[in-house]
Amino acid sequence: MASPNGQYVAMFDNAMEIAMGAPMRGTLTVREKGQQKPLITLPDASGSFVWSSDSTAIAFPRWTMKRDQRLCIWRVPSGKTEEINGRFDVLQLESFCDGRLVGVDSPIYRPKKVDIQLSLNTK
Repeated sequence: MASPNGQYVAMFDNAMEIAMGAPMRGTLTVREKGQQKPLITLPDASGSFVWSSDSTAIAFPRWTMKRDQRLCIWRVPSGKTEEINGRFDVLQLESFCDGRLVGVDSPIYRPKKVDIQLSLNTK
């Protein structure tokens, strides 16, 4: 999936179920468009990721050893990854605009709306 400004491409691959019939985990890789060398490779990621509307960050859930998820933000161009407080069951991210990240946790069983305001100041 290309970033909104078209400068970066994020790809999810090496996917496998975390348990039989369960959601997928794999590797999220971000590259500059037209380049082969990744800027970052993020293991244990979920396939549900979303670019910020200004292309300065990508949000993605990362699986833990306890089979729950932590929400992570990878910042462009600083390359910093930060983990947002809280644990989630299965995050389905929908949008990331003006620092507001919207999605659903557990979209199939007892869904809970997720609405988090983040500071995208990279300084």
